[in-house]
Amino acid sequence: MKFKKVSLVVLAGIGATAVASTSTTSIESGRRIQIGVEAGMLINQLNGPEDLKVGNRSGLAVGVVVDAPLSETLAVRVEGIYQRRSSTLAKAGGAELVANSDSINVPVMLRWSPIKAVVSPYVMAGPTVTFNVNNSVEGGTAQNAAALGYDPQTFEFGAAVGGGVDVGPAFAAARYNLGLTELGNNNAEFRSRGFQLLAGLRF
Repeated sequence: MKFKKVSLVVLAGIGATAVASTSTTSIESGRRIQIGVEAGMLINQLNGPEDLKVGNRSGLAVGVVVDAPLSETLAVRVEGIYQRRSSTLAKAGGAELVANSDSINVPVMLRWSPIKAVVSPYVMAGPTVTFNVNNSVEGGTAQNAAALGYDPQTFEFGAAVGGGVDVGPAFAAARYNLGLTELGNNNAEFRSRGFQLLAGLRF
């Protein structure tokens, strides 16, 4: 728990410091911080024990994005994304035990855009923290999920890598989220993985 609190403070400090420092740079150089909205889908992948076949499901993702430029080609991107994650933990006949999670995903990424044109591709990578605000189970109870070793935490830490393209104020992006926090008990070793496909508009 102490490690999680320290990691959360460090991540928040990185984001706040980056945005604060780049705001001055942006004003001096004529570049400005851009704020936007985005929406898309999440393809959730929950990796579990080898003897448990976990099914992947898609869900909704919607949020806000802030791009703070560091230079002509580099920027810090901070996002706040609500996402609905679901995974099938077990099947028995026609019944399924499905774990759902409503969460807020906050990535702080370094964004590199080598080409400045009407259509500008970019790549990005950085750490992420996810706040699980609500966990539920369909087709069973939380005790059933815990019996399989699935026990989600309030905070999850991970990393994200991906890329996208800017077309004027509009953008589209895809990235892979790699969960680093174990979501299981009794050495079950559940970890969250997933692809995010997003499109949005910056102002």
